[in-house]
Amino acid sequence: MGLDPIVDMAVKMKCQSVKEQASIRVAKMALELTEQSGREILEMVEGSAPAAASSPGSPFPGNVIDISV
Repeated sequence: MGLDPIVDMAVKMKCQSVKEQASIRVAKMALELTEQSGREILEMVEGSAPAAASSPGSPFPGNVIDISV
């Protein structure tokens, strides 16, 4: 086996490794953004839930009316 095929194989392996690492980084960034968005939504919901439950004209009547069957 000559030197050129070995170098070509090494370059292809390194390129594949770089692609996989980039893909993992993108997935981690997406997960972190999703987690942050979820935390922000929970904070908004938790912050508004007591006010909505205590309001007599609440747009969420499920909070004061038992709708279980």
